[in-house]
Amino acid sequence: MAGKTAREECFDSEEFKTKMSVEQFFKRKYNITLRHHSDLPLINVSADDNRPVYLPAEICDIVPGQAYRSKLNAEQTAAMTKVACNQPASNGKAITNEGFKSLGLRPPGAALGPFGISVSPNMQVVPYRVLPPPTISYSGNTPQLRVQDAGWNMMNAKFHTGADMTDWAVLLINENQRNEFQFRGSEDPQLRTFLETFASKCTASGIKGAGKRPRIWTADLPPIRRDTPIRSGAIAEIGKKLEEGLKQDPTRKPSFILVLLPGIDKFVYPGIKQLADVRLGVHTVHMLLPKARGTRANIQDQYFSSVALKVNAKLGGVNHRLDAGSMRWLTGTGQKGTMVMGIDVTHPGTGSLPGTPSLAAVVASVDSEFVQFPASFALQKPDWNKDSKEVRFD
Repeated sequence: MAGKTAREECFDSEEFKTKMSVEQFFKRKYNITLRHHSDLPLINVSADDNRPVYLPAEICDIVPGQAYRSKLNAEQTAAMTKVACNQPASNGKAITNEGFKSLGLRPPGAALGPFGISVSPNMQVVPYRVLPPPTISYSGNTPQLRVQDAGWNMMNAKFHTGADMTDWAVLLINENQRNEFQFRGSEDPQLRTFLETFASKCTASGIKGAGKRPRIWTADLPPIRRDTPIRSGAIAEIGKKLEEGLKQDPTRKPSFILVLLPGIDKFVYPGIKQLADVRLGVHTVHMLLPKARGTRANIQDQYFSSVALKVNAKLGGVNHRLDAGSMRWLTGTGQKGTMVMGIDVTHPGTGSLPGTPSLAAVVASVDSEFVQFPASFALQKPDWNKDSKEVRFD
């Protein structure tokens, strides 16, 4: 996509020996009067960046069935995941039925028969066994929980080791375009009730200090239409409110800041994380108000339980442990001082800008419970070391 419209983009026409806009060229060359000359961008169909070939979007058709290689948004990803998550038996039937037809393997022998090749429609049978699931341990007063179908119910369970969230704070984000889930400011009685319910869930889960009333700060964001595309104004306003709140009492740094978001914004969320983690050095945990303020009490309780898990882990608590038998291979005789590590290098994908670096990340356990995994993140320039593949340099 080009940054200009057909009326704005001009070029020197070799055919007409003059400088003209794309709109004028299509009118003069093809007698086409563009209807969207000022409101739709041009499309560059040239493979050579130095010699662009611009076409108005309104005269182009997208050929169906093409592979889409750009990043999907959240809704598209969720829909794609839903389609892809099938039971193994369903995938097997799809392979032997629709798959065989698509590959020309049905009827049998139609395509490969002349070459003496045949493909059996029966799935390969292999031996297997189901590994015994571990037992999950919570606090001493909570019975051990059995894992069933890769999950367990932690209702009424207390964390193995509860953290201390005394002196927590709340940052209320208000968008100019209000929705039904936003609060009316820091003095809204519904906000007080909301925070008390969350604090009660944290206390019931074993976190200490949740009963103390938090400090509440409010950031009113500028209208989206008046902000930059990457929400620079919104992030600046949030940074200002965070700094003002922290300066009110420099001796009382919050254990964490609960950020209440009115909706999903792909720029505001990482902007807050960068401000808090890199610039201010304070933990943040986010809540989406459309999810947290659900009309059904059990939905809100489940959501608060998930957030409490994050809070406890961020503040150094231990949510749960595996039974001794399941941990023996890590903590048994001769295994003291074991460190669990994870490492990955992500390279630029198709369509990335030239010079885009690779992203290298490392996490490693730093405690005997294998709960805390600090992370290290770095950029690696392309062609910096052509002889190394998937290597993280420190």
